[in-house]
Amino acid sequence: MAQDGASIVGGDKDNVSLLTMASSGEVWSKAFGGRVGSVAVTPDGSRIVCGDVANKVTLLDMASSAEVWSKALGGKVRSIAVTPDGSRIVCGDQANVSLLTMASGAEVWSKALRGRVISVAVTPDGSRIVCGDVANKVTPL
Repeated sequence: MAQDGASIVGGDKDNVSLLTMASSGEVWSKAFGGRVGSVAVTPDGSRIVCGDVANKVTLLDMASSAEVWSKALGGKVRSIAVTPDGSRIVCGDQANVSLLTMASGAEVWSKALRGRVISVAVTPDGSRIVCGDVANKVTPL
């Protein structure tokens, strides 16, 4: 959901969709050709970050659904989070947590973990990343 509460973004087995809260109507839907694992909205509400099981992270323009950039990662992307300042993206895939720049998708760093990452989160002050894996282990980074 966008921070202003006016829009909802959802992903399913084939699409990413933008809905409005006012009418519950679909603004747009974009086909991905594979299951969408996670979506997140930037704090300013201008972009949507999508992770999919085809090992990609894609940045979309919220207003138009146009692709800004796409980046391949090492595994199925199960979780996405955006830093509070909107400058970075945290991605969790099958065995890694990666930090990417919002501007270009360039990798800042990547850390291999022992288990498949299923959830990532960023602290409200943006200073820490926390991830959870299928072995029920929570790892602060």
